[in-house]
Amino acid sequence: MACLMRKTPEEESQMNIAYLVGRIIFGCYWLMASFNHFKNLNYLSGPKILLHHN
Repeated sequence: MACLMRKTPEEESQMNIAYLVGRIIFGCYWLMASFNHFKNLNYLSGPKILLHHN
């Protein structure tokens, strides 16, 4: 059985801050990716085929 060490409140606070910063960075990454996806939707949808009817 592994020996579990208790963390001091200061260590827990530092870990919570690091976790929060990581989540914010990760969330910003996904927001930017989704924004760019919709901004470049014309390029992502494939080539347009123009049909001319005479």
